[in-house]
Amino acid sequence: MANEKAPPPNYSVLIDTLPSWSIVLTFIFFFLSVFGSVGILFFAPTVKQHIEHKVITTADDYSKILKGQDQFTIQTSRLVKSNQEVTISLLFRENENFVSGLNKKDLKLNILSIEGSNDDTTFHPIVSEKFTIQRALQCGTSADYNGKSYFCAPVIVYRERYISYPTYRIKVQIENLDVSSLLRSDTLFYRLETIRSDFTTFESVMRYLYAAISIIIFIFYSFILLKYQTFRYAKTEQKWILFLLISLILFNNPLFIGEWLANDWILPFLNIIFQSTFISFFLLFLMVITASANTHPKLRTVNFYIWKSIFTLLFWCCLTVSLLFERYETFSDRLMYSYLIDAPLFGIIRIGVIGLGGLMLLYIFYQIFKTLGGNDFIQLAENLNNTQPLNQELKDKLAMNIISYSNTNQSSVRFKYFFILTFLVLVVLGANMFSFLILNTSDNAVQYLGVFPLLNFYCIMLAIYFLPSLKVDMKDTSQSYITNQMFSTNTTKAPAVNETASNSENSGIVIDLGDDEDDDGEDLIIREE
Repeated sequence: MANEKAPPPNYSVLIDTLPSWSIVLTFIFFFLSVFGSVGILFFAPTVKQHIEHKVITTADDYSKILKGQDQFTIQTSRLVKSNQEVTISLLFRENENFVSGLNKKDLKLNILSIEGSNDDTTFHPIVSEKFTIQRALQCGTSADYNGKSYFCAPVIVYRERYISYPTYRIKVQIENLDVSSLLRSDTLFYRLETIRSDFTTFESVMRYLYAAISIIIFIFYSFILLKYQTFRYAKTEQKWILFLLISLILFNNPLFIGEWLANDWILPFLNIIFQSTFISFFLLFLMVITASANTHPKLRTVNFYIWKSIFTLLFWCCLTVSLLFERYETFSDRLMYSYLIDAPLFGIIRIGVIGLGGLMLLYIFYQIFKTLGGNDFIQLAENLNNTQPLNQELKDKLAMNIISYSNTNQSSVRFKYFFILTFLVLVVLGANMFSFLILNTSDNAVQYLGVFPLLNFYCIMLAIYFLPSLKVDMKDTSQSYITNQMFSTNTTKAPAVNETASNSENSGIVIDLGDDEDDDGEDLIIREE
């Protein structure tokens, strides 16, 4: 025992030792960095490119094709690996004389063959057997599509999530288009939708830039943390942030270029695992760190963590399965185009992702508002002082509950800034997700890549705030920082109620548990000091 190494000094975290002007400067740095990075995205290339061409046919006119009497061929222009993926659609055009909002839900297309070529001369079969697919034909009343007058919504024929061949050739025959008289018989287009090559280059550069920054921040944070604290004695929040920075490196995906260069499933699979792991761990981190601000350390038992972990694990499973299904179903069924229609189970999983994620965000918002909200428990403490004597077990329970909810008067102002920052980040992320799922603005680089500067700089702020300072914290011995800073507990023998009530000059809340075992009639004393 004499040779046992003494624990290192218990240093306060940096956020609690910085002067207010330093906190303001870090906030200015955060917002300037995020808005500056997002501003650059306004000048980035658009995400997708669309190319329309007329289909190739030997028929005298397109009326035979529309009636299913002849087949036609779609042959794409040359693609490159950096196009990442390709979607091929048919563009029907409504007859101007019969503009009535055509809507046919059971359009059947026979896919006779799908081939790929490296040199535009020799074509290799991708799908050699005949397939029949069912699509919906929707033509809005007098509506333009993509600037083309009277064009109907694209009818997706084929989709591939990586570029296998520079050129594709598809032979198609329409089976039951009984509304052909309402469509133009002199024209039929096919549409290619791919990722722009210059956008792929831009995305790769940005991802590797943030990956390099996150690696540097991780090395810096872990070096400073372990220099002044061993991992065993580091505060709980500091350990969480260390693992969060590791998951951030995975989220930035240093293997991104290999994902679209390789024609295999391994690297896209890893990218999905990286993304879902970071998102899930980020939400778990926020649930724990915000709930810790409202929970006394003695109450942070296994039950405090277990349900959050189970909830996060369910969310991770649903999110991972959803992303993997969408990515890899095209490998086994290349003709699948709408997962919500062609695979109802996918829709259920996606609803599960949205539902679980929404509940987790609501819980985080609730804890943030609880931390920043008003304190109605001082009056409750005064009322308890006037009640009949309580047994010691009940006094302890009441004390811990009142401590847990009395955070407004006791919490560090700096931590309130931190929670406000967290709230703003979550609001921006929620707005970004809403625009992606509802407003369909995924062709915009700002919406598509804007989460990267937001999440990266937020994690950088966390790493800075929770670095160990050179100031030794003589009060905090629990290895958990947030609540010990927010609450002050005195376990000495309680003074008289009247004497306590008369002392109200100071601003902190002191809860006296009255733990003298010889005094069974000790009251629970809660006073403003």
